[in-house]
Amino acid sequence: MQLIGKTVYVLGAGASIGHTKGKFPSINDFFKKAKEYHLISDTTKRVKKQYEELHKYIIENFGVNILDKSEDIDIELILNTIEIELERSSNPILLNIKNQILSIIKSVLYKIQNIVGGEYYIFPGYIKPNDSIFTFNWDLLLDDILGRENVLSKEYREGMYYHGFYKKYTAPPEYYFENMGYNYPYNVWDKNSQFYLKLHGSIDWIFCDNELCRANNKIFPILNPLDLYYCSYCHEEMKLLIVPPILNKQYRTYPLIRQIWSTAVREIQSIENLAIWGYSLPPTDFYSKWLLSKARYAKLKKLIIINPFVSKNVKGGEAVRYEFVRNFYDMYRDILPKREVYLYKAFKDFENNNDLFKIIGKEKKFEKVL
Repeated sequence: MQLIGKTVYVLGAGASIGHTKGKFPSINDFFKKAKEYHLISDTTKRVKKQYEELHKYIIENFGVNILDKSEDIDIELILNTIEIELERSSNPILLNIKNQILSIIKSVLYKIQNIVGGEYYIFPGYIKPNDSIFTFNWDLLLDDILGRENVLSKEYREGMYYHGFYKKYTAPPEYYFENMGYNYPYNVWDKNSQFYLKLHGSIDWIFCDNELCRANNKIFPILNPLDLYYCSYCHEEMKLLIVPPILNKQYRTYPLIRQIWSTAVREIQSIENLAIWGYSLPPTDFYSKWLLSKARYAKLKKLIIINPFVSKNVKGGEAVRYEFVRNFYDMYRDILPKREVYLYKAFKDFENNNDLFKIIGKEKKFEKVL
């Protein structure tokens, strides 16, 4: 489906799951994948030394063994529990355990990098020069297709989405001559702008958290996220920047994340089409719902939802999962006609314009029920 007018594509984990044909983990599958890839245990099936504190903490607080393949481990619950405890006291052991979880997330995502022939390869063909991409994902699958490796190895060319991100938001290009000054404030947003924004950070973003260092909070994307890096100014160990799935996202803690979200708000207010791919809008993700609601300020003409959850199997065939669709449509109900909502189960359906409503032939019922 070719969209007319400015579009923002908002990507969630489901987009990467679709691209990898199910290999990409959901938020609660990271420990299972880590066990499958032998990232947290050695050949003797014992927990690796660097994860012993995490192993002990989860057993003591949740009664779950991270090596038990039959156990479902709610990583979101664990991280939120740690954050609550850290609010009460800054415990270095808890901080270390949190970093161990982030290390597992990073290692699992890096393991599934080399996917050939997935949906992300055809996605760039549908992006117009003034469209933008927002992603809640930490992985590098789309980054690499958009030129990440070429940019970081200095073999880039102007105009690519990843190059635009690199030039506008990361530390190394600050030394470019054109970036040494400051742009004047503006009062009109440039609707021809184009952004690739990773709203929750990335497994290849590192920063120096030393407040006395001149490189403090500057972001450096790296080619190999599994390597250990040190700050070139204060020589302290660099930290990973990903925003974990916790209720209090602490966006103001990281200057780049705050800048990215502020950019996303201004950009989403200027669009004509909003395409939400593989994102399910969890009820506790208030920040994301707040961001998506800002599209109300735009002259929104189309809402596109690409997600297998838009449909469900029923006796005699297939039906729209209206309760899922309403999560999104309710934000725009008074400004967007129901006929301008388009549902696709996968990106290939979007590509071929196989709108679910047309397929099952229930447009009139949709008008009544939604």
